[in-house]
Amino acid sequence: LNHFYKRFYWNLLNLRERMAPVIKTQSGIEINPIGSINDLLKGTSFQEDKVAQCHLRSLGDAFQEISQTEEGQVLLSAMEGLATRIKNEGSFKDAVRVCFRLAKKITKNPWVQFGMFIGLFGLMVALIGQFGTMTVLGAGFTQFMRSIGMFIVSSALMPITHGVKQSVDKFMNGAEDFVDKR
Repeated sequence: LNHFYKRFYWNLLNLRERMAPVIKTQSGIEINPIGSINDLLKGTSFQEDKVAQCHLRSLGDAFQEISQTEEGQVLLSAMEGLATRIKNEGSFKDAVRVCFRLAKKITKNPWVQFGMFIGLFGLMVALIGQFGTMTVLGAGFTQFMRSIGMFIVSSALMPITHGVKQSVDKFMNGAEDFVDKR
């Protein structure tokens, strides 16, 4: 019976991902930031971690709601413009730094900041994928983005599963040099 519930829960999460609302930019690009984050986690232990997946989905849902507002559409347009400027690992790091700084300016609540940051990061990855940057720069660039995403998740979310509730606060109050630590 326990196996049934685990399987049911996992199928429900997968169905939710497939049904996740797609964000449409003003230029017509359709993206799924939750799917982009999940793509980064594929093939890792985090992919099977249901707690981490639930946290990421909750953050993605919050970002989805924000994207429906007029201000959210301005944000999408600006992120789309930023994504077109990414030509190499250095410009991707700079874009991640900008996302981190922007999230920190929006509010003082570290959990909301982190939610915005994860949403912006997922959006950036999705937009880069739409523009074909990953194809042009190759598998090494995809691995590079994955390593940064994994560092973010492991630094901020994974300690929560071990009872360290301040991990998000610590991450968001830290410096943006995490982009160079991967």
